[in-house]
Amino acid sequence: MNTVIYDVGEHDFATRKVLLPLLAYRKDIKRIETLDGVKNSRILAYYNHFNPETIVRLKNDGNKLYSIDVNDGSPIGSTYMGSEDVLLLDMIFKFSGLQNKQHSNQLTIKNDFTFTSEPRVFLPDKEWGLFNTLRDTGKIVPMPHVPWFTTDEAYVRPWKDRKKNILIRGGLHFYRFLLYLNLLQQGMVDEDSNFHVKPYFDKNMSDHHRYCSDCLIVFHNNGGLLSYKNYKEDHTFSCKERYEDWTGNLEDGFFQRNHPTIWNNGCIPFFYWIADKFETKHGPIDKLALQKALHGDYLNREKYWDILTGNAFYADYKWLFCIDIPPRFWEGAGAKTVTLLPKWTEDQTHFPELKEGEHYLAFNETMTDLQFINEVTQEKHEHIANNCKNLYDQWIKFDQYELNTNLMDFMMEIVENT
Repeated sequence: MNTVIYDVGEHDFATRKVLLPLLAYRKDIKRIETLDGVKNSRILAYYNHFNPETIVRLKNDGNKLYSIDVNDGSPIGSTYMGSEDVLLLDMIFKFSGLQNKQHSNQLTIKNDFTFTSEPRVFLPDKEWGLFNTLRDTGKIVPMPHVPWFTTDEAYVRPWKDRKKNILIRGGLHFYRFLLYLNLLQQGMVDEDSNFHVKPYFDKNMSDHHRYCSDCLIVFHNNGGLLSYKNYKEDHTFSCKERYEDWTGNLEDGFFQRNHPTIWNNGCIPFFYWIADKFETKHGPIDKLALQKALHGDYLNREKYWDILTGNAFYADYKWLFCIDIPPRFWEGAGAKTVTLLPKWTEDQTHFPELKEGEHYLAFNETMTDLQFINEVTQEKHEHIANNCKNLYDQWIKFDQYELNTNLMDFMMEIVENT
């Protein structure tokens, strides 16, 4: 039985980081231009091409089907989620962890900015039952969401040369920002921490993602700065409409009612407002540091590696049931920088296998225990860092191809033996 790949470049990660590397590495795999008429073949394709009708048709023609399932989340792809025909797939390569519990604890925020946690459902009963069947029958395997670049080992530094505060860098995501505020308030956040917001002021950014007209005017009129002072002196920013009337009194349950992702990469005034709410409840924060962090930009790789390897700790906090082990975890692994992640990370099975205390450190969902990082010894740090670096070298690091050859061998062994 021959092996073929169907890819039309629909998903950048699936194409550039999985399917094209497989084609380059395995010369015996052929690329096909259509799924019509394919018979008696092993077919690898992005999950969006496997809807129930197509799955049934291709299986009736004697094919074996292997889904490259990557969707910035832990649930399986929407084209076949909830359909029993998903069980006809021969394997789902799920580029995230596999959820082991139907419920996990999620951070919830009261209107007065008290942090609590409550259980949230991963999938409804029917979809959860199908997900369990896939896992129990070995038809789905977790895969690492690998980074785009390989860490430059020339920058890796010993413990004594690393700063001991906690680095946060990435998009301006709501939970990540709350983690930053907690670390800032406790004097534990590294000075190089910031959020990549500069592109959202750019005229080339898509209309859907570009910041609102009021923010653009203030930013450009002030030489590339939308300061905390600007926010405090002018509450007429039109961006408030995106978040309901967040400048006024909150309706009861405002934060619980809305999924946190709706605020990801939102306009800066909203995050200044969040910082004010946080400060009222939890204590003072450094506004100049806050302002600097809210004007970050992407760095060239050399500068980024220099910052990453100059810190002992890296932290991230995304939304529940997303990709719990993000690419920045593997960037940190290659740099021997230990990552802090929320406790819910242990609710999933990962490949390669990752365990709290052995490969990462975990904080509770309400972020009330962050001081534990001050008790991490050099021995503990190096134990975790070395464990992660070994996994990185074995499964993540790449050179000739855009995907690690051991990882591709792992995938193809599954394909050729199922």
